[in-house]
Amino acid sequence: MVESGVGHSFEEYGVRGTHNVSQKGFRRGFLVPDIGCSIPGGIVRDDLINESREQLVTDLAKQAMQFYNEKNNASFEFDGIVRVNSQVVAGRMFYITFIGRSAGKNASETFYGKVWKKLYDLGSIVKFCETDLECIS
Repeated sequence: MVESGVGHSFEEYGVRGTHNVSQKGFRRGFLVPDIGCSIPGGIVRDDLINESREQLVTDLAKQAMQFYNEKNNASFEFDGIVRVNSQVVAGRMFYITFIGRSAGKNASETFYGKVWKKLYDLGSIVKFCETDLECIS
């Protein structure tokens, strides 16, 4: 069982390092156990099994980064994927944990983006992108 709080290590869930995620991270879809089966319609770990899937998730993370920058008048640049979870909805909801690097300052930050990829290539919508899941209602 994971305790509430900030700065926990979630290595048992396949996430390296310490991240600002508490139990809310589980409810938000960013941390799910690596188990052999899942509940239909549930949130599962999304292994990036091929280049096209990896490119899709990278593009969605960059969209989320742009959303964050515009919302917060910031200038972070996408630096890499940490973890991806997804859920089948009317399309697919992606819960992407990624690293952003502050332009010019070379400081990195962990970001949590939730992006809905619509069916039939009808686009995508960034639901949110934050650096701290505690501030998301």
